[in-house]
Amino acid sequence: MSTAAPATPPRSAETPDRKHGRGAGAGFPLVRAGLAAALLGAFLAWRVTFDPYANPDARAFESLARSFLAGRGLVYREPLLGALDLFAFRSPMYAIFLAPRLALGGVPLAMAVQGALAGFATAFVGAVAARLGGRRAGWIAWGIALVWPATWILAGQMMSETLYTALVLASTWLALEAAERRSGVRAGIAGGLAAAAILTRPTGVALVVALVAWLARRFPRGAVVLFAAAVLAWAPWPLRNATRLHAFVPLLTNGGLNAWTGNTGVPVGEGWKWMRDHAHLGEVGMDRAFWARTIETARARPGLVGGRIARKAVAFVVPLEGGVASIVELAALALALVALATPAWRARLALPGLVWAAHGAVTALSVVDARYRYPTEWAVAIAAAFGTCALAGRARSRKVAA
Repeated sequence: MSTAAPATPPRSAETPDRKHGRGAGAGFPLVRAGLAAALLGAFLAWRVTFDPYANPDARAFESLARSFLAGRGLVYREPLLGALDLFAFRSPMYAIFLAPRLALGGVPLAMAVQGALAGFATAFVGAVAARLGGRRAGWIAWGIALVWPATWILAGQMMSETLYTALVLASTWLALEAAERRSGVRAGIAGGLAAAAILTRPTGVALVVALVAWLARRFPRGAVVLFAAAVLAWAPWPLRNATRLHAFVPLLTNGGLNAWTGNTGVPVGEGWKWMRDHAHLGEVGMDRAFWARTIETARARPGLVGGRIARKAVAFVVPLEGGVASIVELAALALALVALATPAWRARLALPGLVWAAHGAVTALSVVDARYRYPTEWAVAIAAAFGTCALAGRARSRKVAA
């Protein structure tokens, strides 16, 4: 008697594309997509969104980069603070990234290269999404990243967000690679890039915590290697600061200013005026004074500080600034909610969600606005891509995905 082979149940289109084994989701062409987007990004930053001094902090970054080029090291002066040399008031990595480009072609070349970096980073969004949810999810995530307005607006400004976001994405992708391939080398490189992220923006600490926590359950040896590499790559910065400033400065010396203005509601201009009148304290002394005043306010008025932190946490999740950028972000959030409501897709968001949440927790303690929110909005783009795939599966129609 012949026995019919059991029918293979069809894979629901609502379920993520699971390619078991090494190379899952590797169908996304990271290099080719990245190079194409890099060309687009270079043109946009050079000819369309070119506005290098839109934020006053740009002058400080340029001054630090030109001081580095001149052989004076990572030290500069703020006009408001007179002759006070600042050694750790700004994170160093963006100035190091900026310096050779300023030397070779000035500000236009620097912004064009930054635009290219922003473009290539969008391909990492697609690659991470493809690794987690399949090729179709990767292409959709890349498309969303390409139309994200903040990417191109910030690419044309002399600010650190573009470099920082690229480092966050690259280290996240390498952590995924390390877990899948059981590769200590990839974990080590991810740790080195995460340390570079810390030296670009202090919130990079949240990235290291998220990656180590995620790897610890999937590839414990990789988690140890990533953490060790991050610490070793970061360590020269506090050692240099201890030599120059005779104090332990693990990150930078303007954290107190941001904490004070961000949690008390005092305008940042008032903080700068106070520093101008107290420059004799030095950058470490002023930083400690701001932290002391912040803690004092939190103890005296916990409701005020707690309320501000709660509002900043909401602002990190929901963009309410208005304009086209907010419309795109709110639409992506709506699609992300679909992914979160679909168990098969929600499970795939563990790593992006962890990186996003860790950054939100740190950022809510300081300052939250569109610029501070941007470096982890790629996680929302990936969730939106997953939500689009979930909708397509429910409707069983490719038109819905389009």
